[in-house]
Amino acid sequence: MADPVQLVLESRRSHALRLADAADYGTFPKTLPPVAAAMGFADHASYLSILIEAGNELTRGAGNKRPYAMLALLDGYALAKHVHGVPVAKGKALAPKATLTRFLRASARSGPALLASPHAATARALIESLGPDDDTAREVMANAFACGVLLFQYEHGAALPGFEALAPARAKQQKGAAKTVVKHVAALPKELIGGVMAAPHDDAPRLVLADWLTEQADPRGEFIQVQCALGRALFGAEGKWVLGGRKALPFETREQLEAREQELLKAHEKQWIAPIRKVVRQWGFRRGFVNHVITDLATFAAATDSALAETPLESAKLTGFKATHLRALCKAAPHATLETLNLGMNRLNDGAAALFASPFLSKVTGLNLEGNPLGDACLRALASPRSILRLGLYNGEFDDTAFSSLAKAPWWGSLTGLSLARCQALTPRALETVNAAAELDWLVLDLPGLTDADVVGVAKAHPKLKQLSFSRAQVSERAVEAVIAALPTLGFLEVPRSLPEAAQERLRARFAGTRWTQLM
Repeated sequence: MADPVQLVLESRRSHALRLADAADYGTFPKTLPPVAAAMGFADHASYLSILIEAGNELTRGAGNKRPYAMLALLDGYALAKHVHGVPVAKGKALAPKATLTRFLRASARSGPALLASPHAATARALIESLGPDDDTAREVMANAFACGVLLFQYEHGAALPGFEALAPARAKQQKGAAKTVVKHVAALPKELIGGVMAAPHDDAPRLVLADWLTEQADPRGEFIQVQCALGRALFGAEGKWVLGGRKALPFETREQLEAREQELLKAHEKQWIAPIRKVVRQWGFRRGFVNHVITDLATFAAATDSALAETPLESAKLTGFKATHLRALCKAAPHATLETLNLGMNRLNDGAAALFASPFLSKVTGLNLEGNPLGDACLRALASPRSILRLGLYNGEFDDTAFSSLAKAPWWGSLTGLSLARCQALTPRALETVNAAAELDWLVLDLPGLTDADVVGVAKAHPKLKQLSFSRAQVSERAVEAVIAALPTLGFLEVPRSLPEAAQERLRARFAGTRWTQLM
């Protein structure tokens, strides 16, 4: 029997979709149709929406992970096709948008079930082959992979062996059976939830609250313990969950913890989300609490000191900006714990520049502004005192001079991540500003006109880089080798599309097994 990993890798080579393609909304509509046709997607237009919306839903605020999610979804679809084992015709379309949304919400948390399935080894091998840079990326990709499997099953009506647990049917209660009465605490003690909000990165206040909930017979106490175990990987040498002097949970493997997590969510999520349900559209849980939400800007701003005031958010994707909301947004208080904010695709331009200097964004450390026609005034406002560590800029309309104003920002020297893609007004002169951010470990540099000397100079100016993309530069194989030599901690490199395939193969052969996860 053919190795399923090799079959999927062959499928990946045949469609030749790169991370840069998945990250580029400008070219993705053109590059995706032949990929979809080659893979047997249903014959309908919504697969583009599926991949883009899946990328947004699955990444849960980790915007730079979206390309990984899209490619992992394609891998999941390809594996399902191989497991099915027989030629398939075009399947039924997944439309309209309401159906797509329901499908994504039902399938976007199926990663743990996938990694506990008979196909877990194959899925893990394929996920690792895409080069995840951290555990968040692995979690995103596992959920995306499972979503791809479920999409194939939906389109083709195929029940595939080994994937039964990905979307289990709800067990029907027998007539006359007694219903289990579960107690849910109506309101959490102020001092305990206050401790969680005051130290959002610390598990200790959460586990103190978990103990109190367990004493009240509220199942959320166990849920907090389970998710803290998963979020912090608190496993002993024998794989058993341990935490100081606390009594260990009755689970010996991560897979068992993940299965229990899903059981608790299916039984109680509706009650746990009720206090904020009216102000969010989508959400995700981590370490026992809602950590990510998707909603509109105005609703979120109005809820930061009310409905969401006791929710230890880590990230949010906000949509639906309107100019009439600007004054209220600029006056809104920042959320106490929110760190990563995705404002992508809100058509923010210089008319919204005041928002970037407002208190509303003052505590955010990760800011994704992709797909907004940001002008010079926006960048000058953004250069005000902020806490930004990671910044995503895509499709901006600012020039070199406006971009250089960021170098004067008090936070620019501490920046660890920067994405510059399709900012057509920028030239190689912008590299002076990029190189002033010496702490970068993640950089997407898609500027026109870059030379060998430019990309090598960028590598030497940022010795801490772990991820680097300059896929649109016209540079030589020798320059790529010099970049590799200058970056000893680099874990992922996306090379120019102009580089001949033979040169890429030589680079893969030369550097395989050293400090690479994948060379694209």
